[in-house]
Amino acid sequence: MIRVCIILFSFFALIGCKSRQKLQTNSGLSDNCKVALNSKADIIAHYDTSGLQFKWIKVKAKINTTKDEKGLSFTASFRIEKDSLIYASITKAGIPFAKLLLTKDSVKVVDLFHKKQKTGSFSELESLIGFKLSFNIMQKLLLGKPAFLYEKSGSIKSDSLVHYSNDSTLDGYVQRVSFPCDTIDLKSTVIEYSGKNIQIEYSNPKDINGYLLNKNITLTVKEAEKVVILAVIEITRVKKFNNLKIPFSIPADYERMD
Repeated sequence: MIRVCIILFSFFALIGCKSRQKLQTNSGLSDNCKVALNSKADIIAHYDTSGLQFKWIKVKAKINTTKDEKGLSFTASFRIEKDSLIYASITKAGIPFAKLLLTKDSVKVVDLFHKKQKTGSFSELESLIGFKLSFNIMQKLLLGKPAFLYEKSGSIKSDSLVHYSNDSTLDGYVQRVSFPCDTIDLKSTVIEYSGKNIQIEYSNPKDINGYLLNKNITLTVKEAEKVVILAVIEITRVKKFNNLKIPFSIPADYERMD
């Protein structure tokens, strides 16, 4: 379960990647589209000014996952300090199961059930998904901000959705970020590389404690067209704070996790 949680949280990092590189605009947009943001910079600026602003934030979510046809259900409570750290407490059936602490240069995990622990560098998360990540993308976990993993120029086109995408020959993978044609509410992020397909879909925008967020997020990971990970996340609570304590420590008698 611990490995599933780490992998799951790593994949959700992809929804918050920042980039200042601009897209090549073209005539691919339908005349009926109301979306007027024609560059990555425009999209990022929009979300930075209209999205959830915070110094500290708590996010609570119910997560139902399936990995290799085995189901897991748990609750995750996050404490996030902007630009500094992410703390996650995982409970299963009301029982504390694990804690994770991510900073700009480290990842720490405590398995409370098996009395094991692991401390590593932030780059170990990158090896799980095959992309180089910075800490900045992790701080936006579960908040549904658009990801632009590629640094080169991209393209934009539309059908019923507006799609921002890159050239796989330049980057080694294909990424597509999609919005409904009449809004700029993030609909999905799709990444394809080395026979894998990662899709994150957003739905059911709701007012959660005064903040408009996607209440439901679905993650699907496929290998050779077979679903290997499926996760359905329901955000149940969001609250901002000026300061929060991080209840994280590693007991001296815990064994190191392999």
